[in-house]
Amino acid sequence: MNHRSNHAGLTLLEVMISAVILVLVLGISMSTFLRTETTVGESMTITDAALRANAFESILRDQLRSAGNHGNPSQAAPPRNPNGDPTQITFTPVTGFNAAVTPPVTLFGPVRQIVFVYDTGEGGAGSGDDVDNDGDGLIDEGRVELQDAGGAAIAVLAKDISGDDFSIANNATAGAVQAPAGTIQVRYTLLNRMPKNRTVHRETRKWTMAIRN
Repeated sequence: MNHRSNHAGLTLLEVMISAVILVLVLGISMSTFLRTETTVGESMTITDAALRANAFESILRDQLRSAGNHGNPSQAAPPRNPNGDPTQITFTPVTGFNAAVTPPVTLFGPVRQIVFVYDTGEGGAGSGDDVDNDGDGLIDEGRVELQDAGGAAIAVLAKDISGDDFSIANNATAGAVQAPAGTIQVRYTLLNRMPKNRTVHRETRKWTMAIRN
């Protein structure tokens, strides 16, 4: 006499219930994974912005640390941001000293400029218009260039800098920035788009450094 086991197979109902449970588990796992991925992506974006902002400060300090005081750094009618603060500075770097003569003579390099330049199409003709003109998710962004005396770019020091926030002031008498005598005050905000959405992370720095006499 044959006897069939009660556990010989799964009924259709049991298969359906198992499938539903599996789908729920996979759905919860995928949702958790996506949230984790977004969080990690956002953390990496913020960290990247902070590192780039710090690197930009180091570059600016290196460029300006040896600025001579023989009429430079100067800001005769410099370009200004929407807040009225200067966005350009001209300086002549000290390159060394000639100790073979008495008194020793300071040696200077060629005149240099640090200038904020809006990205192509951005800034509403260079004055800031609060519009994403080039459609990249950033508003009124640009780059900071090291230029020669004629305005030709030597190097790009930083990208994705907010045109509203960038200022570089030497004893400024107009705008919000007031640099103490013998110093240069710099403020900038680096923009970085967050992943998965169109929000923008803003990494702001403000610092003051003394000019070499």
